[in-house]
Amino acid sequence: MSNMRRLTLMGIEQGRLVGDADVSLEKLQDAMVRHAQEHGPRANGAKATLKLQVELVYRSETDTVDIVSKLELKLPARPATKTMGLPDVDDDRRGQILVARGGSRKDHPEQQVLTKDDGSPLE
Repeated sequence: MSNMRRLTLMGIEQGRLVGDADVSLEKLQDAMVRHAQEHGPRANGAKATLKLQVELVYRSETDTVDIVSKLELKLPARPATKTMGLPDVDDDRRGQILVARGGSRKDHPEQQVLTKDDGSPLE
């Protein structure tokens, strides 16, 4: 057993686990920065996580231990938004909700941007 050594993270998958974790960490950082830039103050409290799980499973029939590893990357989700709608009834007497053609203003989701038929904003 002279070619054996004590288990470390570098010994799992001949060091590939550590390399994969580093790549995932880069993705995590990039996703968080892009999320914050895209959503601004609405991104407050957003979380991105990288989980490393290592499980040791003893096999009595062979007197060995399986080393099972898993990386789980969870990127920040799109923040919830709110759009104002108006209840209405269509010509067939079915209920519907009407929303402004331009949607909500990015800087304040409760303030509607009303538009003309061509999509240009009303002043």
